[in-house]
Amino acid sequence: MAETASDETFVMKVKIQVPPRPASDDPREPLPGPSATTAAEIAALRKFQSENLDGVPHLIATKCARQGPNGPFPGGYISYIVMKAMPGRDLMASMFWSLDDAVKEEIRDAFVTLLKSIWRLGIAPYDCALRNIIWDAAARRCSIVDFEHYDAAKDPINMTEREEMQRWGIVQRPPPSHWAVEWGLYKDP
Repeated sequence: MAETASDETFVMKVKIQVPPRPASDDPREPLPGPSATTAAEIAALRKFQSENLDGVPHLIATKCARQGPNGPFPGGYISYIVMKAMPGRDLMASMFWSLDDAVKEEIRDAFVTLLKSIWRLGIAPYDCALRNIIWDAAARRCSIVDFEHYDAAKDPINMTEREEMQRWGIVQRPPPSHWAVEWGLYKDP
């Protein structure tokens, strides 16, 4: 592993298997782990690191072990992921919609460029939210975080940029034709 500068900041995620909830599909037996979402995130972070992609966290270390007898689900998994923290503030905390229009456009341009780079690696995140977009105002750089949930990406050349920005909440969507369309109960004709 390469030496890291002492001023770098890291994030640790800890995921632990808990006892099953009543009337759920949760596993009744301890699993070796990690969970499918944790495994997906580890795979994405490794890919970002191997491709040296800027604007996304890189995996620093990971470990998965079994809980001891005093854990919430003895024998179940406990997994740890350490990744590089991305500088800046998430757009929710930054009150994106209150920012100056020129700044919002700068963020949108940087976001689309970064998202296309992520798609080129075959990763299309679907936890699309302002909280997962980080803007470093001092460096004028965009980052995307939280890769527990993603699908295989299409070719970014086929990306409809406006629709993607709407999904992530950085461009307003047109109003739905009916409340049931908005709730996904039926589609517009």
